Amino acid sequence: MDSSMANVEKRVREINLELHKASEEQLQTLQELAKQEQGEKDLFEINKKSNHLFEHLLYTWNKDRELFHYLEEEQSKLEYEKQKIMNSMENKRKDLTQKSRRLNKLEDNLYNQLRSLEWEGK
Repeated sequence: MDSSMANVEKRVREINLELHKASEEQLQTLQELAKQEQGEKDLFEINKKSNHLFEHLLYTWNKDRELFHYLEEEQSKLEYEKQKIMNSMENKRKDLTQKSRRLNKLEDNLYNQLRSLEWEGK
C-alpha cells in the first residue's frame, strides 16, 4: 500500500513539474504572440504612411514621365517586399497560436491526470 502511495506521490511531482514547464512555455509563447501582434500593428502604420507618401509623390511628379515610372516601379518593389514580410509575420502568428493551443491542451491533460491521481490516492 505504501509503495502505491509513493508511486502516486512521485507521479504527482512529475506532473507538477511538467505543468510548471508547460506554463512557463505558454507564458513565453503568449509574450511572443503579443510582440508579433504589435509588430503587425506597426507594419500596418508604416504601410499606411508609405502608401500616402507614394500617392503624394506620384501625384506631384506625374508630369515628369521618367520619374513617374521610376516611382511606380519602386512602389511595386516595395509592395512586393511588404507582402513577403506580412506573409512571414502571418505564418509566425499562426505558428505561435497553434503552439499556444497545444500547450493549453497539454496543461488541461496534465490537470486531468492530477485530478485522477488525487482521486486514486483517496
